[in-house]
Amino acid sequence: MVAPAPAPTPAPLPPPTPAELRFSRACFVAAFALTLLWGALYARYAYSALCDEPGHLGVLIHFAEKKPGWPDNLTTPPGYHLIALALGGGQPSLTAARLTTTLFGLLALTAFAGAWRQLHARPAGPATLLFALLPIFQPFTGLAYNDVPALAVLLCAAWAQFSGRGWTAAALLALACLVRQTNVVWAPFFILWEIFRAPPPATVPAPPFWRRALATAVTRASGHLVVLGVTAAIILVAGRFTPGTVNGNTLRPNPAAFIFAALLFAFLGLPVWLAHLRPAVTCFAIAARRRPAFAALWLTTAAISVTIIAVTYTNPHGWNRDLWWDGVRFTLLRNWPLIYIDRLPALRIAAGLTVVFAALALAHLCRAQRHGRAILLTLPFAVALLGSNYLVDPRYYLAPASFILLFTAPTRRDFLLLAAWWTLIALVHDPFIVAGYSLW
Repeated sequence: MVAPAPAPTPAPLPPPTPAELRFSRACFVAAFALTLLWGALYARYAYSALCDEPGHLGVLIHFAEKKPGWPDNLTTPPGYHLIALALGGGQPSLTAARLTTTLFGLLALTAFAGAWRQLHARPAGPATLLFALLPIFQPFTGLAYNDVPALAVLLCAAWAQFSGRGWTAAALLALACLVRQTNVVWAPFFILWEIFRAPPPATVPAPPFWRRALATAVTRASGHLVVLGVTAAIILVAGRFTPGTVNGNTLRPNPAAFIFAALLFAFLGLPVWLAHLRPAVTCFAIAARRRPAFAALWLTTAAISVTIIAVTYTNPHGWNRDLWWDGVRFTLLRNWPLIYIDRLPALRIAAGLTVVFAALALAHLCRAQRHGRAILLTLPFAVALLGSNYLVDPRYYLAPASFILLFTAPTRRDFLLLAAWWTLIALVHDPFIVAGYSLW
C-alpha cells in the first residue's frame, strides 16, 4: 500500500500575494454564482422530470403519504429524501428536491475549499472553481438526485479528517452513509491516511509496522473503526446494508465501468494532456535511445494490454445497451461510447489505447503533484467503489474524481485550460439537459 504525503501539516510556504488573493476571491464568487445560477435555471426552465428524478419524487410521495415499508424504487438510505421533504414543508415536490440538491452543492463547494486549503496551505479559489465546473458534478447540483448531497457530507468528513478532527469526521461520514451507503468505502481510506501520515516512531529499535499501524488507527481513526463495525453489524443482522438492490443495481463488478473511467479521465483532462504530450513524447524518445530494452518491454506491455481489452470488452448491463429508451425523449451520453465500442472492433482498439493513455496520464499526474501518493492511495478505493456498481454511470465516479481534484494543485496554465474546457462542455450540454434531451 502506498503512503500519502504528510499533507495536513505542509511545509511553510510564502504568503499569497494580494493579486493571488484577489484572483482566489473572484474564483470563489464565480464558483458559488455558477452553482446558484444553474440551480435556478434548471428549477425554472427544466422541460420535465429527467431520468431518475421521477423515482426520487416517488420516494418523497411514499414518505409524505406515510405508506408502510420502504418505497419500491429506493436503493439508498432516505437521508436526502427526508431533508427534501422537510424543506418542502411535508409536501413532495421536484422544486424542493432540486433546491435541496443546490443547497448541498454549495455545502460541497465550501467543504472542498476548506479541505483543499488545509492540504495545500494556499488560497483555494481556483481549485474550488474547477470543482464547481467538473462536468460530472456541475449539472447534478440542480437535479433531484442524491449524489451531490452524499458527496457534500463526504467532503465535510474529509475536511474534518484533514484538520485532525477524527471523531467529527467519522460522525460526518456516518451521516454521508445515510444519504448514500457506498460512502462507507471511504472509512478505511481515512484510516490508512492517518496510518501513513503518522510520524516515524522515536524509539530505537522501531516497533513493527503492523503494531504502529494498529496503534495509529486506534488513536487517530477510532471513529472510522466504529463506522466499519456498525456497518458490519447491520450486514450481519439485516443481511444487507441497503434498503434493497433493485432496479438492476446488482452489487457486482462490470469491466465496462473501468474502461469508461479511462475514457472519462482522458476526455475531461484532454487539453492538459495535449499540452503535456510533446515533452512527454520527447522524454520517452530520449529514454528509449538510452534504454531500448526497457522501451521495448513497455511497448510490448502496452500492446498486450490493448489486445486484451479489445478482445475481452463487454457491455453487459441492459441500461447501458440502449441509445434511446421507449417513451422518453432523452438519451444517456454514457451509453454511446459503450455501445459503439461493443459494435466496432476499431473502437475496441481505440478504447484499449485510451486505457493505456489514461494510465500514463495518471502516472504523470501522481509524479507531478506534491500529494501524488495520496492520489495513488485513492485509487484502490475508487476501484472498490466502481466494482460495487454493475451499472456504468458517471455519477458513481464523483467521489474519486473529487478526491483527485482535492489532492491536485494545478498550475495557472493547467487551471485555465481545464476551466475553459469544462466551461465549454457545460455551455454545450446544459441546454440539452434543461430541454430534457440528454444526460450523462
